Parts: sequence; structure tokens; C-alpha cells
Amino acid sequence: MRATGGLALLGAVLLAGCGGAGAPRQAARWRLPVPRLPAAPAVGPSTPLRALVVRPTALRAAPGGPVVGWIGLRTGYGTRRALAVVARRGGWVAVRAAERPNASPGWIRAAATRIEPVRWSLVADLHARTLTVRRAGRVIARYRVSIGAPATPTPTGRFGVTDRLLVPPGSPYGYGILALSGHQPHLPTGWSGGDRLAVHGTPDESTIGDADTNGCLHASTRALKALLREIPIGTTLTVRA
Repeated sequence: MRATGGLALLGAVLLAGCGGAGAPRQAARWRLPVPRLPAAPAVGPSTPLRALVVRPTALRAAPGGPVVGWIGLRTGYGTRRALAVVARRGGWVAVRAAERPNASPGWIRAAATRIEPVRWSLVADLHARTLTVRRAGRVIARYRVSIGAPATPTPTGRFGVTDRLLVPPGSPYGYGILALSGHQPHLPTGWSGGDRLAVHGTPDESTIGDADTNGCLHASTRALKALLREIPIGTTLTVRA
């Protein structure tokens, strides 16, 4: 949405850059089926990975370090928990989790997860205002997106896709939402909502390509339909200046 107002999802975490005057206080959502991934080359050393959580586990600041959170089997939106993998060290896995700051991965025990390849990746170019979709390293699609306004710029870095959410028709989130692990550190003065980042739709697609959000990336219905159909939870989205 444009950078005005706010909307709660499930009465829980709010998304930075979302809102709209007169929007309903609650937005329903339906979990999408796991996408059928097309055939891709064999997994190589550079293939991105995700950690599918198979039992609840502590989230730590470092391998064996202080506990900074708890990772359950599902997210706050009810999605099966799968986290983008940053690194592996012995019996530990570094992951991108919403419970951690943008540049600080959390560490969980590898034994609490099932490590799987993710042949998809996303790259947002803030200068070009595009979102590029890759599968097995090949560009599949490129979409125009809106980005954060000058006072609330979209943070750069690498984030993980945490949820794929559909919303009711007429929602200020447009067609749907790819929720991310990242947070917006530059919220507007007086903002009372949350700080989670996302790629989501907008009811006014004439604004796509503008720099007018609170940090989220706004995409067209056409783009969101493809993203929600194909992109697995745990996919990495890299935001570049």
C-alpha cells in the first residue's frame, strides 16, 4: 500500500509499508499448496538451501551460544516453518529468521531440521525497481515493483520468504503477500504497526514502479499470482541498492 495508515494480519504482525485508510482491522488468509517444482539441474555446492523445521528448537545467537528465541513447527500465520540457510557449521545451521535483526542470522541445531535444496531465488534491484526471479540460476521472469519512499527506504540485504498468503478481494494488500524475515528500521514517525517486510500487491497498480512505500515491495497481481504459485517457503530474496 502507499505509505499511509496500517492493517493487521490475523491480529498479529503488521507489515512495514502496508496500510490504507478505512481498511478492515483483520485480513483472512489461506495457505497455498506446496508448489510442484519443475525439473532442474542437480544440486551443486552453490545451490541455495532451506531448513525445514521438523521439531521445535532453540534459536541461538551463535552455535551453542545464548538463546535468543524459539522456533516452532509453524509461523505465526500457520505456515510450515522453513528457513533460508546462510551457513552450516558442524551440527548447527545458520538461518534467516524473523526473530533476528536483518544482518544477524540465528543458529539452530541441524538435527531439528531437514535440509533441502531451493532452486529458486529472488533479487530486488532498488535502482531499477525490479524483482528478478531465477530458477537454477536462470532468469525466469522480471517484474516492476514499487520500493520504499526516500524517508522509509527498503532495507538492502538478504532475507528469507517466511509465508505465502492470500487475502480477500478488495484488501489493501492487493492479491496476496510473500512475507519476509526482514524488518524495516526506518519506520515513519508515529507508526504504530509492525516492521516486517514483504512483497505484496496493491489495489492501485498505477503506482507500481514508484518510490512511495514504507519499505515493502509492491508488485502487480500478475506477478503475485506467479510468485505465490511457484516460490517455496525458505527462498532467499536479495535486495540490492
